[in-house]
Amino acid sequence: MIYQGGRPSQLQEVPVFLSPYFVYNALMLLEKPKLKDIIKPYENQWVALSPDYSFVVSAGETLRTAAEKVPENMKREVVFMRVSGLSADLAPILLL
Repeated sequence: MIYQGGRPSQLQEVPVFLSPYFVYNALMLLEKPKLKDIIKPYENQWVALSPDYSFVVSAGETLRTAAEKVPENMKREVVFMRVSGLSADLAPILLL
């Protein structure tokens, strides 16, 4: 049990699983996957990502191909992105 409250007379016994401190610490231990690791297999392709960027919904060589592969129920939720070469040290720029 964890005791929480302001003054000693206000202390309340709270089960650990309901404690906000426990929940916060548990969430901090869960590491969100890194975007770079998620998109690594899709180099030089277009990808449709979930709204929270946690997984790839579809991928294709062109934007149209990637868009056609997105399920109907997710068409308005995905985020499209072109994955350039991840091994490059610099972002691609336009040289005139």
